[in-house]
Amino acid sequence: MKEHSLPCPIVRDLLPSYLEGLTEEKTTQLVSEHLKDCPDCAERYAAMKEPELLGTEEQEEQKKVDYLKTIRRRNHKHIILAVVLVLVLVLGGTAAKLFWIGSPVHIGQIYYQTEYLENADLLYLDCSFFDSSYAFGDWDIHLEDGILSLNARKVLVSPLHSRDPARLDLALENVHTVTLMGVPIWQELLPIDQKTSAMYAARVPYVGSPTSLLALAHTMDLPKVPFTNELQTKTEPYGWTLVFDSPLTDHEQAQMQRAAPLFLSLVDNLGSISWTCPDADGGTFVENTVTVDDVNGQLEELVQQYNQYHNSNWVALDSVKDYAENVYTLQQLVLLLQ
Repeated sequence: MKEHSLPCPIVRDLLPSYLEGLTEEKTTQLVSEHLKDCPDCAERYAAMKEPELLGTEEQEEQKKVDYLKTIRRRNHKHIILAVVLVLVLVLGGTAAKLFWIGSPVHIGQIYYQTEYLENADLLYLDCSFFDSSYAFGDWDIHLEDGILSLNARKVLVSPLHSRDPARLDLALENVHTVTLMGVPIWQELLPIDQKTSAMYAARVPYVGSPTSLLALAHTMDLPKVPFTNELQTKTEPYGWTLVFDSPLTDHEQAQMQRAAPLFLSLVDNLGSISWTCPDADGGTFVENTVTVDDVNGQLEELVQQYNQYHNSNWVALDSVKDYAENVYTLQQLVLLLQ
């Protein structure tokens, strides 16, 4: 043993304090020198340090695990919060779209009526939805080049918007045409009714399309009697025959007489319109036919009668086909046939 070296028992007693760094500087030096020269004490010292190191490593590992758990919980909360915010934004945006912002109204979604006061130069317009779950939102009324354009947005009925019909009072000074959702409803002092607009929208370019012809027929005031179609498209004049299943009353025959010129006008290449039905006894079929030439020969007289009764100055067009050029002239033809 070196001089001034500490004996093993004393070193072993000092190891706990040495391990904690509580020994005096001189004592610490002597213990360190002893541990270099004494394998037994050095082994004991190493055994005392190992639990501390192990504990420290476990603590560090646990700290890492706890930190990762904290991060995971925090991320989980952020994800939940983000999902909630997205849902709130989506639901809020949807609610705003449905109940406040709305969407453009199509003319086919509404029913409208007009009343024109010529002396006051005013047009009263009443509009309502076919679907009672909708209400009118904002209206856009714009006048440009003599055309007064009316457009609206539809929203769901709520405390913000009631389902009451919309009533507009329109001053017509410097106005020659009023359109509703892009469709003319008044032009050159003449109100254009909704049925006329529907007929004009359903006009047919070629008589050979039964589906289109039926769509046009549904826009007109025809007898409520089932019928089938017969088309003649081999040679001109092209023809269309409505074959009714049961006899027609005098009123229903008059309906067909008024509808025939409209069919001839709205189907571009239609030369004749016919309708047949059984007689009152259910026997022989009775046939009626109206041609383009028939109607053209009556136009001048129809216009003169209308002008005389209404104190107007309309001019008869050359052909019944010309009345389908626009919805304004079609409305004239409707009025001539009433």
